[in-house]
Order: sequence, then C-alpha cells, then structure tokens
Amino acid sequence: MNVGKSIKRCLLNRGQTSYELASQVGVSETHMSRISNQKHCTGEMLEKLSKAFDMSVSEFVALGEE
Repeated sequence: MNVGKSIKRCLLNRGQTSYELASQVGVSETHMSRISNQKHCTGEMLEKLSKAFDMSVSEFVALGEE
C-alpha cells in the first residue's frame, strides 16, 4: 500500500490541492503533507481519504499499487 501515491493521483485527477483535501478530512496542511509522503496511515485516515475522493477504501488503496 502506498497512501502517498494514491493521494497524489487522486489530487491530480481532480485538480484539487492538498490544502483542500486537508480541510475535507479535518487535518492541518502540514499533517496532510506528512501523510502524502508516507506509504501507510491509520485505518481511520484511510476511510476519511477514500470518502473525500468518493471511493471505497479498496479502490483508493489500489491506486497506490498501480
């Protein structure tokens, strides 16, 4: 699983910024930046991220594995 890659792909596809995403999931932009540079995150954060991108968790995770 590569959460950072999934996030970056989703942001690019949607033309969204990490600041906007951070606001959607309720974290600071700094925290979102840290998450975007990691391969793993908590299950709770995975759920928040996938919901923000209107995807299932498995779809979101799969983007980082391509």
